[in-house]
Amino acid sequence: MMKFLFSVPTGYHLRELVMPLKELLEADTDISQIVVMSPGAKHRVKIFGSYSDKFLFVENPPIDDIAQHVEVLRQHSPDVVITDTVGIDPLDYPILKAAQELEIKPLTFIASWDNVWKINRHMQANKGVAFADSFIVWNEMMKDHLLQVAPQVSEDKIAVIGAPRLDYFWHDDRIPTKQSLYEYLGLEDTSR
Repeated sequence: MMKFLFSVPTGYHLRELVMPLKELLEADTDISQIVVMSPGAKHRVKIFGSYSDKFLFVENPPIDDIAQHVEVLRQHSPDVVITDTVGIDPLDYPILKAAQELEIKPLTFIASWDNVWKINRHMQANKGVAFADSFIVWNEMMKDHLLQVAPQVSEDKIAVIGAPRLDYFWHDDRIPTKQSLYEYLGLEDTSR
């Protein structure tokens, strides 16, 4: 049984990976627990809505205390730590450093086409960057760009998977027709 820890510092991060994968994560019998580390953990229901008991929401330790991050990871013992940044979001940096200290293989999902540019600017400004062992990107162009910006990353450690946030729309019933949307909103379709 595997345990995952997702860093979710903002709603953006939740929408990028956890929400699109929620149904799959809940249904996967090989996953025993999904720990979501977020500053919003105290207000889990208001912020995150309904999740099964497989999901455990924990609050981030103080940002400058990597030792406390190590303790949280040690307590929950995830097999994989997943972030959406390499430290561009300051809450991801101590999680990645703690995972590396505990020899947990971190994985970073590059959540948008422009995030590799942000990594490059972050590195040029000598800000904290902690590269994961593996990366997920949307497309080959992002993969090539990541290899240029971070030559220490091995090509075989970058998976191209598309944009998970668009997987939500894979179900036809989730996209209303124009007519049903107009009806729902009480509008008249004047385009006819």
